[in-house]
Amino acid sequence: MSILNYTHNICTDPLRLMCEEENEIERLPGKALDEKTRKIAARNKSFLTQSHAAIQYSAKSGSSRALPTPPDVLLQPPQEILNIILEKAVESIKDFSVLNRVSKKLSALIPRSLILQKLFQAPIQELNLTGKEAVKGLVRHGAYLLRPKLDFSLCCDLDDHHLEMLAKTCTHIAELFLPCTRNLTPTGINKALRYLSKLQALKVSSEGDALKNLSTICPELQHLDIFEKIRHQGPYNLSDLDKLTHLQSIKLPYLEDLAAFARRGGKYSGLQYIDFHQNRRTRKNGSRLRDLDVEALVELSQGHLKSISIEWAAISDCGLKALSKCPQLESLNIRCCQNVTNKGIEEVLKSCEKIKVLNLEAIEISENDFVAIIQRASQLTSLAVPSPEALKEQAGFALSKCCPNLKAINIGMASMPNPSFVQICVKGFPLLESFYCMGDLEDQAIGLLANHAPRLKSLIAVRGSFTNVSLFSLGMHSKQLETLELANYLRVTDEGIKVLIQGCSKIKQICLGRADGVTDRSLAVIGDKRKNLEHLRLISHGITSRGIKDFARQCHHLKSIDLKGDNFDEDSMIALAKNNQKLIELKIESPNITNRALIEISKNNPNLKQFNPISKKMEMNAETVTAVFNNCPGIILVFNYSLID
Repeated sequence: MSILNYTHNICTDPLRLMCEEENEIERLPGKALDEKTRKIAARNKSFLTQSHAAIQYSAKSGSSRALPTPPDVLLQPPQEILNIILEKAVESIKDFSVLNRVSKKLSALIPRSLILQKLFQAPIQELNLTGKEAVKGLVRHGAYLLRPKLDFSLCCDLDDHHLEMLAKTCTHIAELFLPCTRNLTPTGINKALRYLSKLQALKVSSEGDALKNLSTICPELQHLDIFEKIRHQGPYNLSDLDKLTHLQSIKLPYLEDLAAFARRGGKYSGLQYIDFHQNRRTRKNGSRLRDLDVEALVELSQGHLKSISIEWAAISDCGLKALSKCPQLESLNIRCCQNVTNKGIEEVLKSCEKIKVLNLEAIEISENDFVAIIQRASQLTSLAVPSPEALKEQAGFALSKCCPNLKAINIGMASMPNPSFVQICVKGFPLLESFYCMGDLEDQAIGLLANHAPRLKSLIAVRGSFTNVSLFSLGMHSKQLETLELANYLRVTDEGIKVLIQGCSKIKQICLGRADGVTDRSLAVIGDKRKNLEHLRLISHGITSRGIKDFARQCHHLKSIDLKGDNFDEDSMIALAKNNQKLIELKIESPNITNRALIEISKNNPNLKQFNPISKKMEMNAETVTAVFNNCPGIILVFNYSLID
């Protein structure tokens, strides 16, 4: 075996070295390796082994481990082998900061420029980047981004200066998602956008002139998503939006913006997706989308609309009739549009035969009229049902017969659906993946759902009476379950949680109502079996500080935590927050939480957007509030007070 072949063997798959036996190097032919070369090769092997062990540890645990120092002299394998080493390292790491450290160590083997070029390719470009280190790294090396899709929605450290520097470096960015933070100003955003002429997708939360002259700055923009912002001061400056001729989708949170957009004129032959979610302020002052506005939107898109969401709009059947001019329509959301009738809905379904997603929540429709609507919607894959009057046995049978491809059912504001309708729904759809119900359910319904819907991924039951029987059914049959939310008082115990966790290997979100039968044993099972859990909600007096601390040492990927109980202290919550620095939402209700905990938690979790602690020992004062705001610059809900209108 030559030196080249030996080096090839230990480098081809650095995560599983082929020379596994310690004495293998001694068996190499003496002529091929003199004593000095043999020692160099041994150091090479040791360095590579330790490096990739550290890489694997960092990727698996989420925390970093120091990389070994490269030896002074390294055997240099061929360039194609070095490329394989780098690709394996990039594939095994999903965290930017770890990759940045790895690149410094690997530079002893591989040119720095090649490392940086690889690091900024997929999957790094798909990441939600957080922290100052990621921002500074992108500013320094952003030129190496090849197909950039940058999501800063969790990066609360981003400010006007870094955004402008990034825009100057990465002029070829195609997709940019910006956070809801006080560190970015409208002027700063607008200034940065002037460097991004090739931008195709923009998601932004800001006020006023952030999007001024957008069509001139980003003429190729295809997707615009403006979400609710802090302290809304009035409509956005979208004066030249009609000049974005390539626009394909638009999402606006305030009605005056959408109405102004609809009436401004212009033609968007590519416009296919319109989304509007009205807030409390616009509903209160009576500023609501009307029939003429819907007609204008259809005219703007030249009849090419595929999806439209106009919740709480003050439209009638005349507005729906305008949508019948869009034969390619696939998704229609008219939730809480209380002036429409079954005739208008049937008219749309008659002309738009491709509709797959239909939201009729809170619309007053009789059972017979609902049946007539269902019979015209055979392609449905997702349905939010209307008022309780329509949810009876006949409607259930019609739904199961006419819509066999349903994958998602939402029984929302229908507070008391007929039990027969619910049973038919949970039994009649073998392709069902998502089931949401605000009505009263029991163990029997959950058992039927688990037995007849093997593909179920999400189950949310807001009200009902549940015991371990429900958890046993889900654990035994719902192997694809990812999200489970059972509200109200639950008669479940640790045994039920154990069966659920062991059976549902893909579960990432567990939200349970009041369940005093759940103790530290359940937390131990969850922490041991489901280390990738992202959302947890538990209300139980059986949870103690010790259980939370043990759980904190095992789970490091939580994004949302909601805990309520009397028997855990603030130190356990500080430990839990410290070990889960990706937290976005945190709600704590315990009599043992003080101001010290609030400050410590906010220090360790700068990306918090919602922070709602409740405790008798807390004293709301300026010092604590200021500290929380300074530590969490992107926070939008704190102490149960929303900063968004």
